[in-house]
Amino acid sequence: MQSDLAQWKRAADVHKTRNSIECPVGYVFVYGNSTLGTSEFCVMKYEAKNDGSGNAVSTAAGTPWVSISQTNAIAVAAAACSGCHLLTEAEWMTLAADVLSVKHNWSGGAVGSGHIYQGHVNNNPASSLAASTNDSQGCSASRAAPARHQAPTAPASCG
Repeated sequence: MQSDLAQWKRAADVHKTRNSIECPVGYVFVYGNSTLGTSEFCVMKYEAKNDGSGNAVSTAAGTPWVSISQTNAIAVAAAACSGCHLLTEAEWMTLAADVLSVKHNWSGGAVGSGHIYQGHVNNNPASSLAASTNDSQGCSASRAAPARHQAPTAPASCG
């Protein structure tokens, strides 16, 4: 599994270099989906956190930013980086389609085999769990992406 993931990361890095795409720190690259009408973009790797000054940041540490109105979320997303915005429906669907297309996200080790790992959904414990900074930890790591940065030009999606 590790070599498959490493190979995918290398291919994505080559694609980003060839196309002059640079994701901000704390964001990850997402290929676009022509069926959904999206171009490649960068998305926050972790749930948006309030840095204490009202700025959205993508870090493993801390609790996700909650209890923010949509109007304020739009403004905070726009301030996160140049071109940032809240994720669009098509971008969320692109992320979902990508998750479904990766064999490592399936309990059976193949696309469509078993079930999709969901993360912390059973309310045990009844609080949020810390995100992992270990990308090879897989399904036990927290996964969410509230923001995106449009490449080449995310919480925000940038575009």
